[in-house]
Amino acid sequence: MKKQDSVCFLIPLHEEKFSYGTDIISSHNKFFGCDNIFIVFSNEFESNLFLEQNKTLCYNSIIYPNKIDKAAAIKKKFFGIEYLFTNLNYEYVICIDSDALFLRNADLLAICEKFYINKILFANSIVKNDFMNSIICSSQRFFDKLIAEKIGKLLEDNTLYFWFNEIPIYKKDVFNRFKHKIDLNRIFQDISWYDFALQIVEDLKMNGEVLMIKNIFPIKTSEYKSKAIRPLNSRLSNNKIQNLFATLILLQSY
Repeated sequence: MKKQDSVCFLIPLHEEKFSYGTDIISSHNKFFGCDNIFIVFSNEFESNLFLEQNKTLCYNSIIYPNKIDKAAAIKKKFFGIEYLFTNLNYEYVICIDSDALFLRNADLLAICEKFYINKILFANSIVKNDFMNSIICSSQRFFDKLIAEKIGKLLEDNTLYFWFNEIPIYKKDVFNRFKHKIDLNRIFQDISWYDFALQIVEDLKMNGEVLMIKNIFPIKTSEYKSKAIRPLNSRLSNNKIQNLFATLILLQSY
């Protein structure tokens, strides 16, 4: 494998943004070969539909195997990254949104290596409010309390926002360590009572409710003071919810 071949692009795509998908793949094909761009489709139907509309484009398809739900874009992204690192010999995956364009060729490997050597991220300062705070803090629920607090301090009391400032570049060994740290597979399959409570609070805040609750942190079962004996591993399965909403979404798409 050539050094340049150790880097690829991953783009999650759904039917509503097919026009963006056409534009970004067309711009990619002007500067790069066919082998290093992968599109993650929600299902085989959408993959075939996009292919029928774009027979002259050059790209690779990955089919997300599970039913669609609220967090499909994120799940498609992580599924695609894990698929590439597990089944192919890429060292870096550059994940980009479909509403972007390629403007020139570049030394992709040099860009990725520089990114991880420099360890510099660019961010915007935001006006802190409940809505923005819920977005920034939502990822911290995957870490224990001490790490979540450390992340908050690094983000200057959660006032820094990275969206649209950096192209996400994932390195194989770093991604694998992160995946195991947050137990990625479990997160996609079920949720804890902490996740459930956090989602309720976030939804209320986004609907304009004024709450006295500022922060929510996960705790161990042993830390929960109760006279009743609680199981050490108590989680909520998402299967019934996923099946119900996947059915509704599929019905609405026809």
